[in-house]
Amino acid sequence: MTEQTINLAFRVFNIKAVKLLSAKIQNSVIAMSRLLYNSVNPLFFLLYPLLFVLFLFGCASLPHKSDILVLVDGEPVTTGDYVYSLEISHRREDMSSAQSLNLHDYLQKLIDDKLIVQEAKHMNMEEFPEVRQKTEAYILRESVTRLYDEEILHKVSVDEEDIRGYYRKNYERLTLSVIEANTSEEAEKILEQLRSGSNFSDMAKGHTPHVLKDQTEIVMTRNSLGTKFDESVASLKEGEFSGVIENGNKYYILKLISRQEAPVEDLEKIREKITHEAKQQMIKERSAEYLRSLRGSIKPMVHDDILSAIVFDGKNEARETWLKDERPLVEVEDTVLTAGAFTAMLSGTSRNKEAVLNHWLDKKLVDIEALRRQYTATSDLKDMARRYKEQILKNTFFTTVLVPKIIISDEDLNTYYTDHQDEFLKPYTYKIQQITLKTREEAQDIESSLKGGASFSWLAKTRSADSYALQGGDAGWSMKSGLPRPLQEIIDSMNPGDISSIIEDAEFYKIIMLQEKSRREPEDFSKVKSSIQAILFRKKFNELLSGYTDKLRQDAEIIMYPENLDSFEKGFKGGKN
Repeated sequence: MTEQTINLAFRVFNIKAVKLLSAKIQNSVIAMSRLLYNSVNPLFFLLYPLLFVLFLFGCASLPHKSDILVLVDGEPVTTGDYVYSLEISHRREDMSSAQSLNLHDYLQKLIDDKLIVQEAKHMNMEEFPEVRQKTEAYILRESVTRLYDEEILHKVSVDEEDIRGYYRKNYERLTLSVIEANTSEEAEKILEQLRSGSNFSDMAKGHTPHVLKDQTEIVMTRNSLGTKFDESVASLKEGEFSGVIENGNKYYILKLISRQEAPVEDLEKIREKITHEAKQQMIKERSAEYLRSLRGSIKPMVHDDILSAIVFDGKNEARETWLKDERPLVEVEDTVLTAGAFTAMLSGTSRNKEAVLNHWLDKKLVDIEALRRQYTATSDLKDMARRYKEQILKNTFFTTVLVPKIIISDEDLNTYYTDHQDEFLKPYTYKIQQITLKTREEAQDIESSLKGGASFSWLAKTRSADSYALQGGDAGWSMKSGLPRPLQEIIDSMNPGDISSIIEDAEFYKIIMLQEKSRREPEDFSKVKSSIQAILFRKKFNELLSGYTDKLRQDAEIIMYPENLDSFEKGFKGGKN
């Protein structure tokens, strides 16, 4: 069967409708057409319409015609694509505030973007490892988010009973006596003495935590104790003391003096805080429950003999050996964590190896389950993944095709600097004199004297309340940003010799005279070289991009839907999108 025959079939059975399909689906139609033709040649032209209709209506991801703004070689640019592009380029904020963005002009950029993406696909950039990895990572990240929403957030709700129960448990007030020891041995010795009948208060006097100073008792809410202390205190009755509790590099023994129920009247004052804390606690519990269920259903295989053998004892030689170990430590479905990869995870962490392994396992199990749910089958994530991938393809095209063609010589840099020195002028600096007064009345008196011809320097030296008084108010040179804000607003309108009105600056009142204003000279070339490099890079990049897209446009079929764009623009500017 010839390509011409298939193309003829497309023309016979509505070529315009086919062009609404993606290039991948078009290829699938062609492939199935060939198969049908070669296997049952006489029936081809009878069955082809049915084949085409099945493909057309089986494509749930096809956009609604009213959402299509333009077709670029048969591929649609939709209103969703438009909004996505605005959001990632931070242009939507401009649109909502100034409403100055011309959507018709911006659509031309999206056409260029689509042409670049199509060109990247023709160059097989979809198969580049970095493109595949970034796209897969994005899909995984979004899938995990959906799994979290589905299995955790949507299954957690907080009612009044939950709020009150959380408040009663975590905000009861405990009066405690605390003993602190520097070593485990010291703490165990004190504990033995307490069990032998020694008085807790007497023992605590010599072992009081530094933060308590000389206090022997402290009142705390239960939620402020921390997990280790809370677990130890939870089962104590009044008058009982705990065992040794290790926390950080210190060791503690706690005695429960008394418990007081959380004041009911205080709940309303912190209800919002309690509601949030209760929900977070329930989310934490639901997450732990869900992770346990995943371990039960997916069942990872951990080689405990290898895990127990991974020991460094501070020896770099042992660590280097383990880093090279390719034996599987964990196998979970088609993923393998080697002993070497696990050893690398242990570097730079204070957590024990069991905690590190459990963290990796939890994350991996969540990833596996998230991908197993096939959220990409839903149109929203499918569209999100496509747009993200197109963004990656576009950037890959830029870095692979355009950027290597950009060459900026030292001569280019120097020429631009010479021809555009007004772009690199140093900011103005101002030499000022000032008189600082403590009251507005004093400032008004000085202002009146100045208008009468009195010497600014003399009044500054005899009346000013700041450290510049001895120099006749001479405050030296300052950039605009270093001046009081009210003066910043008027300094550019002042000429040397001009005197300001009264300026309120914090608790003082000031009168300023502008002595001199510096000339604006160009910055040294060395200081602006990198800025010029960036300017020329962007200029040459845009020239290359414009030339490339102009060439692509010559061979492209671009079909506009102006009525859809007008409708979209009205809705967008009206805040409906």
